[in-house]
Amino acid sequence: MFDAKSIAEFLSSPDYLTEQEIVDLMDEEMDKGDDMDTDFVDLLAQTLLRIEEEKEAKETEVVAEQNDEIIELPTKIDPEEEDEDDGKEKPQNPNIITYRGRARLKKALLAAALSALMLTATASASAFFFDFDIAEELFEYFGTHLKLKLEGGTQNANSYSLTGSALAKELEANGISPVTLPAALLTDEWKITNMSSRKDDILATSEVKFEKEDISATMTIIQYSSKDFMPSTDVMYPEKGTQVDVNGMNVVVVASGESIYVYYQDNLTEYNFTFNYDFDGVVEIINSIA
Repeated sequence: MFDAKSIAEFLSSPDYLTEQEIVDLMDEEMDKGDDMDTDFVDLLAQTLLRIEEEKEAKETEVVAEQNDEIIELPTKIDPEEEDEDDGKEKPQNPNIITYRGRARLKKALLAAALSALMLTATASASAFFFDFDIAEELFEYFGTHLKLKLEGGTQNANSYSLTGSALAKELEANGISPVTLPAALLTDEWKITNMSSRKDDILATSEVKFEKEDISATMTIIQYSSKDFMPSTDVMYPEKGTQVDVNGMNVVVVASGESIYVYYQDNLTEYNFTFNYDFDGVVEIINSIA
């Protein structure tokens, strides 16, 4: 199976495409706007970077060989010429400075192009760079974070089968009802270690902490009085993500650092979970929402 590096090596070989042809292809693709193939542009950028690295290695080798052949001849310095010096340090080998400046410039331009590409990337582009399997209408990607757009998906639960549980009754007493919860968290294996709640004219919120052996989870449920008060949610430095469609809702699961985060909505009720558990284990728990 070919990876991006091996394809870049093939594209940059003398028998395939010249550097200018690769640049032209990249320009042509980036001019397509919303129809741009971001995976293809990234691959072309990697190819150009590889070409620049090979040039740098070759030119550095040539300069080194030239320096080995230099014979230092005794010279007599005229004191007047020495006084005319402006005090600035002169480069010993202007060829190296010129080349390195050119290489840095090209790399900077390529880095800027890649940065712009990342900032404007759609869901398909982020799926290429990271391990994401989330519908593009549910989020925007901004290089360092995800902005969730759960309102773009399905957010109406089909049923509320756990309304008779002790936890559901506690939540209802705080003004949060009905609720749709992962049944796995309400088994005897999981213990509720803490619960806090508050309520005002805008929202009612409850935070519930769970433990199971050496695993912990925190659930925050917020029920708003109006959609106008519902804020956007950002996830910093995402590494992996998936979408679980369960009980009529699009549930987003994201890994970041050592934590797994879960987000879903049911009308005006927002659910946020934080787990210190493995990714697949969290997905299994979320699939128990019914």
